[in-house]
Amino acid sequence: CMDNRRVLHGRRAFEPGTGRRHLQGAYVEREEVVSGIRTLRRTIRPD
Repeated sequence: CMDNRRVLHGRRAFEPGTGRRHLQGAYVEREEVVSGIRTLRRTIRPD
């Protein structure tokens, strides 16, 4: 099962002569995002 949490997507223009296009993406695990948010909350509003 893929969660598909894409955080970055970029591509170059299609090259008609060669049919090539460079595509690059980056993904992040949901738990990494949730952990980062928790850390920021504790930093901003410590209990």
